[in-house]
Amino acid sequence: MDTCRGIHTHYISSPKVNEQLVKKLHILPIEVVVRNIAAGSICRRYGVRKGHTFKTPLLELFYKDDDLHDPLVRDDVVLEMGWCNHVQLAEVKRQAHIVHQKMTEYWKHYDLTLVDQKFEFGIDAYGCIMLADEITPDSCRLWDEDGNSLDKDVFRQGTDMNKVATVYQYIHDLIEADSIE
Repeated sequence: MDTCRGIHTHYISSPKVNEQLVKKLHILPIEVVVRNIAAGSICRRYGVRKGHTFKTPLLELFYKDDDLHDPLVRDDVVLEMGWCNHVQLAEVKRQAHIVHQKMTEYWKHYDLTLVDQKFEFGIDAYGCIMLADEITPDSCRLWDEDGNSLDKDVFRQGTDMNKVATVYQYIHDLIEADSIE
């Protein structure tokens, strides 16, 4: 099974720039968000101040449905609706925590703080749960040492696309410089 840093993924290869070959999966209709720090919807939902650090990473589940605005769901809803079974849900959560921990450490290497990250998972033809998502500034929130956003929030703040491109280029350059060394 293909792995990325020890995590089973749908990724097979990148035959060309901006192209990926991936395994066919049944995508679970669940988005998993793991949070280190409060930002975005959790602040509005619970009245938590932006920047509040959680004692342990907080895992939330959302039903993937744009028409319903991806509502927050509990485990029992996921199970009752048949989106996955107990064993699959436990595995999704386990893998989400592992990937999140690895990415927290990864970004820390660049003096960036991983605020939160979204993951999607799927099931292959053999019943294996695996990560079926990108890991980019579009699927997470990253803050620099001064608390500036280096992620999708730059776009959400109504910033012009040049600022978004600059922020994403900065992330790219950090990673690229590290890979050259």
